Amino acid sequence: IAIPCNTAHYFYENLAAALPVPVLNMVELTVDKVLAAGCEKVGILATAGTVSTETYQRVCRAKGLDCMVPGPTIQAELMTVIYDDIKAGKAPNMDRFRYVAQDLFMAGCQRLILGCTELSLIKRDGLLDERYVDSMDALAEAAILACGKTPQGFIWPAC
Repeated sequence: IAIPCNTAHYFYENLAAALPVPVLNMVELTVDKVLAAGCEKVGILATAGTVSTETYQRVCRAKGLDCMVPGPTIQAELMTVIYDDIKAGKAPNMDRFRYVAQDLFMAGCQRLILGCTELSLIKRDGLLDERYVDSMDALAEAAILACGKTPQGFIWPAC
């Protein structure tokens, strides 16, 4: 089973334990990609719910990866991009998005995890560079591998 929602992974452990089939863990898969790239510090771009439940932070800590989330004011800006722009069917305000991202990059983050599937649309549209790690890409690649096929077109550059 592949669950293409980062926030839903708050329930991953209970769900995976209750099901008789394997469940891919989007959060762990994404953090593993960052670690495999040799990164030491990552920023988490996600909804306030994902951030407040520490869904990514717990996995990063468990795997020894330093991580940061935006402060409350910056997180509010990101939520505007997610909800008022992307979820509303509008083009994302890229100035606002870059403001959020720059805050984390200036704090020493080598990569930023797109820990919200709405943010994957920004990367899909070619508006982001290799410094952004898309959780949907990590999940899609793992799902293809789990089906016994060879993934193509996934690029995970080193830090």
